[in-house]
Amino acid sequence: MFTVHSIIQQEDVANFENPLQLLGKVYSIAPDLVPIKKYIQLITGLKAKILLNKMSQKSFDYADVCAHLNKFFPKSELKTNGVSEVESEINSYQLQFRRRLTRLMLSPSGREVYWNNDQDDNELGPALMVSIQRLLRVYVDRVNRELPEPVIEQVKR
Repeated sequence: MFTVHSIIQQEDVANFENPLQLLGKVYSIAPDLVPIKKYIQLITGLKAKILLNKMSQKSFDYADVCAHLNKFFPKSELKTNGVSEVESEINSYQLQFRRRLTRLMLSPSGREVYWNNDQDDNELGPALMVSIQRLLRVYVDRVNRELPEPVIEQVKR
């Protein structure tokens, strides 16, 4: 059985949707464990890596990538006007990723340049994976600090 930590440490991008779902559930139950900005950075990075992995296939399914792009970064929900300053900042951050990923999706030459330059991109390159791993470490450490230690009692027969 793989853990969220091992999936991300091993960069098993094909299985990143599992940690994404688990982190979402944990955050929905206990949103105060981790600051919203750190949580958004973490899940945005995971979503971007999932989409980049789908686009790295020689003949990827545009409909599938587009569906995931809209699921992960729904443009209609990423408003920057008429919302709080924090929400505007968070939505701007996600919109930035949406735009970069959309450009890659729609531009075969852009993808080729991206892949051939060894992903030397500050936001979508190797630094993204390092950032995801660092953010996950912060998240897990915080969860471990905040949750009570489990008590295991021996059951007598």
